[in-house]
Amino acid sequence: MTSVSEAICFFRRGVDLQMVVGNKHKVRVGLLQPGVFIQLDEKWFNHPFLFNKFKLKNWGQIEILEKSGVKEVLWIPEKSDCWPREADLSKEPEPQMVMAKEDDPYLELMWRIKKEQMEHLKQIHENIRLCTRNYDRISKNVPELMKKMMTGSKEAIASAKETVGGMVETFLGDSDAIVHLINIKENEESIYHHSLNVSVLAIMLGKKAKLTASEMHLLGMAALFHDIGKSRIEKKVLKKRGPLNKAESAIIHLHPQYGVDILTKSGVRDVEVLHAVKEHHEHCNGMGYPSGLKRENISKLARIIAIVDSYDNLCNNQDIEKRMTPYEVLSYMYTKQQHLLDLDLFSVFIRSMGIYPPGTVLQLSNGEIGIVITINPNNPLKPSLLLYDPNIPREEALICEMEENEDIAIEKSIHISELPDKVRLYLSATTQVTYFMGKGAGGGN
Repeated sequence: MTSVSEAICFFRRGVDLQMVVGNKHKVRVGLLQPGVFIQLDEKWFNHPFLFNKFKLKNWGQIEILEKSGVKEVLWIPEKSDCWPREADLSKEPEPQMVMAKEDDPYLELMWRIKKEQMEHLKQIHENIRLCTRNYDRISKNVPELMKKMMTGSKEAIASAKETVGGMVETFLGDSDAIVHLINIKENEESIYHHSLNVSVLAIMLGKKAKLTASEMHLLGMAALFHDIGKSRIEKKVLKKRGPLNKAESAIIHLHPQYGVDILTKSGVRDVEVLHAVKEHHEHCNGMGYPSGLKRENISKLARIIAIVDSYDNLCNNQDIEKRMTPYEVLSYMYTKQQHLLDLDLFSVFIRSMGIYPPGTVLQLSNGEIGIVITINPNNPLKPSLLLYDPNIPREEALICEMEENEDIAIEKSIHISELPDKVRLYLSATTQVTYFMGKGAGGGN
């Protein structure tokens, strides 16, 4: 609540106390100066600046506000380096002359950059829609593919190789290919989404780890079917909440061998695939199952799958209350699971996913809240975020590519449970995190 002394000070500075919103205060543009942090009430498409919230860097920006016809802005004191200037209350504010955009070369340049940004946003949204359609197409085929493989169908192998081949070729054939966050509805058949997630992340890691094309195809097959052996285990054991007893753990430990049996019956003869499926729960310290192998005896494909399998299980734990954000998962794996994983491959995975993986909700230094939708392969500390703005339809939401905005920094990670419902729904920040590969921000159709 504003104190009497603060109210007097605000009044002397020309702030309208009837228009205080939270800790934001309306102030006339004529009283601004560099160092004041402002928020524009205008819709993003109606002004030439790249953000609605920013700290004024120079007098030229204030002049642009005036020439754009902006009369008042919201001032955010806690993000400002200084306060607005004091008003001379003995004088009436001078009317500002609004110039047409074409009358000022710098304003015209800003609008040209803004329009280029709008076109770029359209391309990004189209890439995301294409990626989502591809995911939907493949995910619909996975349940039937799994069922055919479980019954020993020989034709399932050809279908699986075609599915995996498409994903592998996306990464091998497109240098701009990146992993996107995909929005899907919560689904009880999460085992299929898990298998697809593990496949996508394994193929991504395989490329970063410099596997050959043939190795990546084998890796994709093993990742897609790594848990197929669970089809022989009762659902009440698989879906049990809480710790398993000794007998239940023993049953779960059978699923890698069950998987090998199912794949062999269906005609899979690639030794590398069978070894990866059997060994994906082995730990580098020799404390895994089913054989207690140490790092040097575990196949490289299995070591890759072990990393992404653990990552996705922690993100999408079947107990929703135990699910972690992608940011929390990487931190947990780094501090609690280093002795279990191949550290060289895990380091590559961290660099590939970034410090803030897709699905992480962040607050930026300008106060904006967004969800990471892609990482930047060239700079993992500068991801791309879809920003919350209730004035813009979600399908046209602003996307901040942090590498292109040097003034913007990450302030903190936010857990989904801390978000207001309207923000969570807008960002589609669900507890189920799903990935798929697609073109980068600069990719064409």
